[in-house]
Amino acid sequence: MVESGWWSNYSNNASECCQWPISCNTAGSITKINISDVPNIEVRDRFGKLNFASFPNLVLLDLSDRPLGGKILHQIGDLSALKYIDLSYCGLYSELPPSLGNLTQLEYLDMLYNDNINGSIPPQLGNLVNLISLNLSANNLTKKIPSELGFLSNLVYLDLHSNKLFGPIPFCWILQNRIRNFSCILSFKLQATIS
Repeated sequence: MVESGWWSNYSNNASECCQWPISCNTAGSITKINISDVPNIEVRDRFGKLNFASFPNLVLLDLSDRPLGGKILHQIGDLSALKYIDLSYCGLYSELPPSLGNLTQLEYLDMLYNDNINGSIPPQLGNLVNLISLNLSANNLTKKIPSELGFLSNLVYLDLHSNKLFGPIPFCWILQNRIRNFSCILSFKLQATIS
């Protein structure tokens, strides 16, 4: 992380990394990065320089409310232990990488209010069978909602409002009938049909 320039204002001593808003396991491997509430850490374009393969035990990545202003790299799919990711309000742009579907341990995915995330929702997100909460609201997502989202059998919360999505939404009815207390928040610029 030091090599990426993230912590240029801090010591380069790797043994001190767990004293920052970072948690490590007993072996010293980074398990959590949560800088959402930490002032004075500016990530900006350094997110794109992060070597995701260096974090095989990362379970939580929360960079919310940080002006990253870059692309979501396909290498994010290398974070195989990840259970929680919050990249909301980060000014991210480009399409959601299909490699997000590799994060099969993921339980929480939040990328709301990035405005410039565009394209379609990758059908590979249907592989995230442990997902409990999915929030992709207030972006610029277009095209049909993939039916593969109906495979998310543990999903309790889904928010896709303020996008430009359209088409049938069969999985909401499936999930509402299967899961008690399921919340499905959808709004469309184009008319949607529920079948």
